[in-house]
Amino acid sequence: MGEYALLVARPGAFPSRGKGSRKLVAGEQTSGPRRDLPRYLLIVVVVLATSFAPPARARYTVPIESLWHIHAVEITFGTPWRLYLPTHQGVFLVGPEGIAERISAKSEDFRSFAKHPRFSEVFYAGVSTPSGMSRGLMKSNDGAKTWVPQSKVAERPITFDRLTISSADPRVLSGVPLGFYVSRDGGRSWSARLKPSHRIFAVAASSVDADIVYTATAEGMMRSFDAGESWQPAQAAKSVATMVRVT
Repeated sequence: MGEYALLVARPGAFPSRGKGSRKLVAGEQTSGPRRDLPRYLLIVVVVLATSFAPPARARYTVPIESLWHIHAVEITFGTPWRLYLPTHQGVFLVGPEGIAERISAKSEDFRSFAKHPRFSEVFYAGVSTPSGMSRGLMKSNDGAKTWVPQSKVAERPITFDRLTISSADPRVLSGVPLGFYVSRDGGRSWSARLKPSHRIFAVAASSVDADIVYTATAEGMMRSFDAGESWQPAQAAKSVATMVRVT
């Protein structure tokens, strides 16, 4: 809040304007330009000492090894490269020295996280409040600092635990909460598709075909050629698959 200075002029603090000046009597009228000063003069000068800009948010930094419950890892390559870690306490940016700084304006639960394949400052995330209330799909256009709602996903808001964006067509997103959902308009609207397993640990969209998507599941690696309408094993082994990444 701004600081103010108050200046009060007491009676007699200001001299008269010359010989022609005289005191005014209550009810007296004057004609022509008014040249006299009233007997009691109160001057209030308000000076704005500080601006109304909100104070800078205090930096919150921790060693990377002290972070817990990291939901995803995203890297933007360039000079410098950037490592983003979404957690229960917000989104952290990690530098080469291993110090993690929270960059999200709020310390909400970022349960899933995906960067736009063409715009390094654009991210999508499934977000919940600290109390567990779903905020649906959120979008950031400033490098994960501030977030705005993109959609509720369903009539009752859904928070994605897994999220991926197609490099072949960035308008196509796939997400996994209790089911498997696909969006073809940048996350504004969603359609429920067939879920390949009761437990999905990771999801990754193909970089060459927007309809191809992979999931790492309790039944092994699964693949869909029709954006989740049907699924087939991506490998012969039926062992548990916990991670999947495409290049």
